[in-house]
Amino acid sequence: MPQASMWTPKPWLAAVLGAVWQPAGMLYGAAPRWAVGYYFAALALGIVALVFSSQPAVALSLKILLVTVCAVHAYRNAKRYQPVARRPWHSRLPAIVLLYVLMFVPLLMFRAFLYEPFRFPSMSMMPTIPRGAHLMASKWGYGNYQAFGVPLLRSAISSPLRRGDLVVFAYPIEPEIPYVKRLIGFPGDHVVYKNKVLSIIGIAIKREDQGSQFDENKLRYLKIFRETLDGRSYLTLLDESAPAALQQVLPFPDKELCQYDASGFSCKVPLQSYFVLGDNRDSSFDSRYWGFVPAANIIGVVNHVF
Repeated sequence: MPQASMWTPKPWLAAVLGAVWQPAGMLYGAAPRWAVGYYFAALALGIVALVFSSQPAVALSLKILLVTVCAVHAYRNAKRYQPVARRPWHSRLPAIVLLYVLMFVPLLMFRAFLYEPFRFPSMSMMPTIPRGAHLMASKWGYGNYQAFGVPLLRSAISSPLRRGDLVVFAYPIEPEIPYVKRLIGFPGDHVVYKNKVLSIIGIAIKREDQGSQFDENKLRYLKIFRETLDGRSYLTLLDESAPAALQQVLPFPDKELCQYDASGFSCKVPLQSYFVLGDNRDSSFDSRYWGFVPAANIIGVVNHVF
């Protein structure tokens, strides 16, 4: 009777899998406990990348270190593995794929329904959000549940929104692009921005002079004001040399509810819609130019800026 063939993991394949997806290298090498450890190490690395978003070299160095350590570890683990007559189930390709899916699904659900990170590429929310900053948005209760651009579930907004919130939303003109602006107007509000002074429902928003800040792009100083809206306090930038009249306003739904003149504009926010502004008032492409944000476009509220 022929002797049953013995199985051992291939060290080179374990190293490759360990470099591509760290738990896979250890699963293939029949080391499931190490696979769990590397899974949580990768999660921790993702958190570190957010915390040190302003220092990408730190996250990159740690990523290279993790990949290298795991590839070497997986290679040595496979090299030392004693031959067995029956290959462990968790080292087989279907099991590795299944376990990957099972590990990935909780992350997908977390990102889709609870919290999602975003990177902010512009200067439109200065000084609140620096250009290139990373944001974390709370999504539960805002009804637009998606992950990596794939919609999973839609429902009505059930979590409270407040004027002054930093909201993430799908840009109405190109919904695949997430925007971040400050929520200013609710459905039915009359929003007025005349001579760079904001009023809502006929009441001018309180603001206090906070000095000035040099803008390296415009090569001049911008005024800093602290606005207080419904108890929320935040800083805004104003370019006193920029005209009050708005240029290049686009056509948008319900535009007839807005009036524009040389001093600015006034708008009545329609039902099921919101009005948003950037904190860098003279360098922000927002509701003044492209209109209202439908309630269905709201993704979440920013609660951390890294």
